[in-house]
Amino acid sequence: MLTPKEKDILRRHTFLGFELLRRQRNISLFSAHFALQHHERYDGNGYPRQLAGGEIHEYSRIVAIADVFDALTSARYHRKQYSPHEAAEYLSAAGGILFDYELIINYFSRISPFIRSPQRAY
Repeated sequence: MLTPKEKDILRRHTFLGFELLRRQRNISLFSAHFALQHHERYDGNGYPRQLAGGEIHEYSRIVAIADVFDALTSARYHRKQYSPHEAAEYLSAAGGILFDYELIINYFSRISPFIRSPQRAY
């Protein structure tokens, strides 16, 4: 588990990413905002500014879904790697709460052909 101080340091990455990207000539300020908002959650419990619903730019809401799907399907030192199906189930269950449910449906309608089905044991 992270300490409160470690969590604060971790959460600053949204501001640091925004600052880094906004200084790049070839990256628009518009795009830099997606880095700033990618941990905001639909119910307002995200960070850094606790934006909710339509206050979060639609593209940032899409990036948040892709970011969580990628994080869940990647191995981490503190938890097991989820299968794509498990990650999809998690995101679907969080739809309308943490994530925009309509965007989750749209996301999986686009990537589902690329998700391998788990091997069945017979």
